[in-house]
Amino acid sequence: MNPSPPPKRPFIQLLLLGFLLVVFPLGSFLYLRAGWNYQLDSWNEIEPLGPITDLVRYSRPDSTIDVVFLAPQTRNDSTALAIREIHRAFDDNPAIRFVALGSPDVFVFDDPSQLARVELPAAELERLSRTTIYTQACASIPLNQRAYVVDGAGQVRRCYNLHRGKEAARLVEQVALLMPRPKTEDVILERKTEL
Repeated sequence: MNPSPPPKRPFIQLLLLGFLLVVFPLGSFLYLRAGWNYQLDSWNEIEPLGPITDLVRYSRPDSTIDVVFLAPQTRNDSTALAIREIHRAFDDNPAIRFVALGSPDVFVFDDPSQLARVELPAAELERLSRTTIYTQACASIPLNQRAYVVDGAGQVRRCYNLHRGKEAARLVEQVALLMPRPKTEDVILERKTEL
């Protein structure tokens, strides 16, 4: 006696085929579109506000992205801790530089190679606290909690509140968008030569 073949299951096959042809591509499209919209929203949030020189003058090399903040009072206050976390996120990337305004004697992190310290006289700090430049973007953030992101062209992109964890995380995301992309080399396919 020959064993009879198992019954075919066309319904399960049609269901799997429908998943592969409809549900999977549609889900992929919606997922990718949500990511694209999120990135577009990020770019809209970091439209240039104006040059950093309108706010504070310091010497800066071209093409670095600067995170400018008021120097913390102590090494362990909340601003210093937030800056240390942001620094750790970029893992000593030479394209990122941190600029502490004010007190030159407080080191925010152990390796100060990425830290530029700009001494500001008390009168300059007073002017900075009362300035109306970028008021719309920064008015609700106290000066000692504020961080400015400056792009490679010297334009302030946005103000962030370092005491809010979500804004510090957003700073990291948006600086990553501004970072220069390494050039990718074209793939060259070479035929193997016959021996």
